Amino acid sequence: MDKKISVILSLMFLFISSSIFAETIVLKSGKTVEGKILEKTDKYIRVDTEGMDLPR
Repeated sequence: MDKKISVILSLMFLFISSSIFAETIVLKSGKTVEGKILEKTDKYIRVDTEGMDLPR
């Protein structure tokens, strides 16, 4: 019983921690981009996706 609880808690922690640091951006085309927002202005948003900075 304790093993099941620890497995469930571990999975919940992994799921929650990955979603805390990522933002989801929906483009006009309907596509989505997930990553950490590095910079946001009126003209563009710079996003770090999996360690790679997307070009402007």
